[in-house]
Amino acid sequence: MHRMTLSAIVVGLAASWACGGNNPPPAKTIVLGAVIDQSSSMAWTTWTTAGSLAVDQLNGALQSANSNTRFQFLVSDSAANPATTVSSATDLVVNKGAKAIITDNSNDDVALSKLAYDADATNDINVPLMCVTCTSASINNPAATSSDPVTQAAYQDASHWNWRTCTRATQQLTVLTSVVTGRGSSGDVSGDGVFKVSVIVLDDSSGHPYVQSILNKFAAVNPNVLVEKITISTSNHDLNDTAFWDSQAALLIDNKTECQQDPNTSTACVGTGQATDVVPDALMENLNPGYNIALSQALARANNTITFFHAHAFRANQVSETLGAEINGQEGVSPVLFEDNASGEQFSTDLKAASGMEPSLLDSSMYDATVALALAAFKASVGLSDPSTVAGTQVQQALSQINDPSGTIVSAGTEEFKKAIALISAGSAINYDGASGPVDFDSSGNIFQNLSLYQGQGGAFVDVQKFDCVSSPSCLAVQ
Repeated sequence: MHRMTLSAIVVGLAASWACGGNNPPPAKTIVLGAVIDQSSSMAWTTWTTAGSLAVDQLNGALQSANSNTRFQFLVSDSAANPATTVSSATDLVVNKGAKAIITDNSNDDVALSKLAYDADATNDINVPLMCVTCTSASINNPAATSSDPVTQAAYQDASHWNWRTCTRATQQLTVLTSVVTGRGSSGDVSGDGVFKVSVIVLDDSSGHPYVQSILNKFAAVNPNVLVEKITISTSNHDLNDTAFWDSQAALLIDNKTECQQDPNTSTACVGTGQATDVVPDALMENLNPGYNIALSQALARANNTITFFHAHAFRANQVSETLGAEINGQEGVSPVLFEDNASGEQFSTDLKAASGMEPSLLDSSMYDATVALALAAFKASVGLSDPSTVAGTQVQQALSQINDPSGTIVSAGTEEFKKAIALISAGSAINYDGASGPVDFDSSGNIFQNLSLYQGQGGAFVDVQKFDCVSSPSCLAVQ
């Protein structure tokens, strides 16, 4: 695995100033910050390369346009820890001058979002947040609820600080529903007359709603579905603790139902300890890459033969590198690695030329997150004598203006960014068509992406079917 260890703050890309040779960078620098995991079991180690590529290309376009504006990309390690994320993001904004923050997962994102909604006005960072892998359906949802009023306010985000360049878990579940219920008799593969699905998730604000969504979506196809929920605490679990992971695997594949998911309350069970004498027809999870690796190994030790379906995180590089042939036959749904159009192809070509690596999971979403924030920041800075003084609130407001349906379409890559700079400078509207998809933010800051059903084959992940979730929320299979 291509791994980088970043301790405190790392300045991404001295090469961002490449067009200037040995000259110092221009003074009119807009700082973009990223707090993403670089050291835990779920580290997204390729994202810095994707974000750096975007800044390199944007600075090249600005150089060609004789603009005195440049971007600087500062990265800090979140260690997949909300407290660390808050501390690092605050430092990037307060001490490094970042005008926006890119973050990595739902828990870290919610922790940052809560700063704007708690009673302490002194901790507000007042910059837009852009999450690359926030799949929680509660985030950016005006109808979301929580027992904690601050968390609920952060979910609903009335002040519109939060955005994301990844699709929600509900879209992924739409595809998984059609795949899982399309097997056997409306999902009943064993033929015992019961469609049972066992799901394992983290005991958090993402895990519980995920299982409830599974139940409600599957029940619309097969009303007699039984969804069992197994939760793992959010405390750190030793990936080498085989006894623990073997016990979780045993709970997944046995014929008992420890917690039958309540259809109305995400954290509730209909019953516990039920001896149903029915083994599952499918297994599902929504864990991080470290945990689902350990669980897959435990299932292999248990000689499991039940198909294991995954969320997008299972497609992370470290999963296939660690498990090898053990991923064979396992399936999951993820965003496409890059869009099948000129923008996606350009990104793929440029990333490989810059790093020697093919795009991996959500690299294109990280690239688009960086581009979207940069284009918004540039747009907000037009007319300022010093672009570096642009305010986070101005960047926030401009984010909704870079995907104007009536604007000129701008794709990925340096040449397209030259066009975007010229159009924005002239006061013309643009419509950024990204590497991961259209990047058309809705009124809540969400986007839609096309999805892929992937399968482990020969120790590698292979796309076996793609689904169009951009044209329709039904996510119809692409022929």
